[in-house]
Amino acid sequence: MSDEEEYGWTTVWALTSIYFAQIRKDQKVPASYKKMAFPQNLKKYENICEIIYMGDFINRAIFNDDELIDGIKRLTNGGFITEQDGFLLTTQKFEHAYSDATKTMKNISIEAALHVIAGILETKLHYE
Repeated sequence: MSDEEEYGWTTVWALTSIYFAQIRKDQKVPASYKKMAFPQNLKKYENICEIIYMGDFINRAIFNDDELIDGIKRLTNGGFITEQDGFLLTTQKFEHAYSDATKTMKNISIEAALHVIAGILETKLHYE
């Protein structure tokens, strides 16, 4: 892989899940998500259950460990997310790009957010 990160559908899905878990902090996560077993390198994130829950809400599927671990690595290396006090959060780089891309939109659906985030990562959604 070159110095520039390459992104695909699962990375878009991961970033969208992290973003929505962050902005919807009041979202109640069902207990079943809190009972899930995670490898140590995912368990360390305080908001992993919220991210998994949002990922399921967005895509009607659960990330496998490798998809999420790889996405977190790529997005961290690309400067789109960071770990802060045990939480995975989006960075100012992402927030500025997202704000610029959505500044003329009144309401942003999950579908629209996926398209915007795919554009930020310069990739396509899995069905395009």
